[in-house]
Amino acid sequence: MKHALITAGHKGIGKKVTEQFLKKQYSVTVHFRSDKNKVRELQEEWHQYKDNVQFVEGDIRIKQILNMSLRRLWSNLDVLMF
Repeated sequence: MKHALITAGHKGIGKKVTEQFLKKQYSVTVHFRSDKNKVRELQEEWHQYKDNVQFVEGDIRIKQILNMSLRRLWSNLDVLMF
C-alpha cells in the first residue's frame, strides 16, 4: 500500500487532498499542529478509513519535530504534501 504524509491535512485544501488519497486506497499520515478537536471530528467522519489514516501532532516549523516525524514514516512514504 502506498503512503502519503500530508501537512495540515485536517483542514481546507489539505483535507480535500487527504480525502482523495484515502479514496485511492493510500495509507495517509495527517500532520497537524494543535487542533485536537478537529482531529477527533475527522476520526469520526473518516471512520471507514480508520485503518488507513493516522494523525501526528507537532509544529513542523521546529526542525527537530519535522525530522522525528519523517524518520518514523520515511521507509513507507510515497507522497509528501506541504
